[in-house]
Amino acid sequence: MGSPFLASEDCVLGGVIVLRCCRCSDAQPSPDIQAILVEFLWSHTTESMCVGYMSAQDGKAKGE
Repeated sequence: MGSPFLASEDCVLGGVIVLRCCRCSDAQPSPDIQAILVEFLWSHTTESMCVGYMSAQDGKAKGE
């Protein structure tokens, strides 16, 4: 990666957390309430990788 902070590291790993918020365009239940969709996305790398994922429609997480 070329970073002086990581020069002494043998194994460089990375990750990201994203919080995405969107206002819903559907009809609002009340003028005082705004419908907001919030998505939480998370990803990282490790020496041995395991990935779990799910959507709002899933009852439990899936794995690979």
